[in-house]
Amino acid sequence: MFTTYQNFWASYRSVANYYETFNRILNWVAPIDIRKGWDIYNQAKNQSIKVLVMGRTCVDEAGRQPHHFGNAITEEDHVGLGVITHGAEAVAARTQAGFGQIPVTTGGMVMHYYNNIGASPSGAWRGINAQGNRRSGYHFFYNDAWLLGGAHGLCDFNLASPRWFKNIWDSQGQRLTATGREAVFLDSCGYRLEKVGALEVLTSKNDSAATSSNFQSLVGAVSAVRKKDQINKLCVPGSPT
Repeated sequence: MFTTYQNFWASYRSVANYYETFNRILNWVAPIDIRKGWDIYNQAKNQSIKVLVMGRTCVDEAGRQPHHFGNAITEEDHVGLGVITHGAEAVAARTQAGFGQIPVTTGGMVMHYYNNIGASPSGAWRGINAQGNRRSGYHFFYNDAWLLGGAHGLCDFNLASPRWFKNIWDSQGQRLTATGREAVFLDSCGYRLEKVGALEVLTSKNDSAATSSNFQSLVGAVSAVRKKDQINKLCVPGSPT
């Protein structure tokens, strides 16, 4: 668990090249801001109801309907948990149209970043890389800061999309999806799947492993998965690929 910004920074620096590589090979990720990551980490760790949401929720895409979300929680649940990952994004979020509109910054959040932070003059959200802009707000580092915060806070992670192979493994790129990275890390530090009504929830079964995780162990767990066969236990047998 990171008790100070210095601890957080030191853990990140030990694997900084892993995260900085994304900026060199992907033209749509945001620049890395360690202070923003620290803020996101603390928001997740201190989430009051100890529930976070992971998976392909698509809450930032207008026009999506509930059947697109797999076993996603309801719009009301999204409002209660929040989708804001940083306080600076609250103003932009107030103009968001579509499913999962969030009017305020909350302690909890869905780890799904807005395509471009800020609205157009008409108030409509711009699409990914509109006018050549980067998809501001998103970086795997921020996602991982959120993950570590949730694990250190011993939060439950509600799955908002089915555990299908296609949601966990990118067959075209032969690598984990963002959701797959989350699932692999949580499994590596003692989280296990439980059914809560219609929801599937990853919950901590080894608190010491969860709270002692860090950027090094997260990157190590994710980097160790190089083949689809390694994620069989995380996916529904026979699910779409």
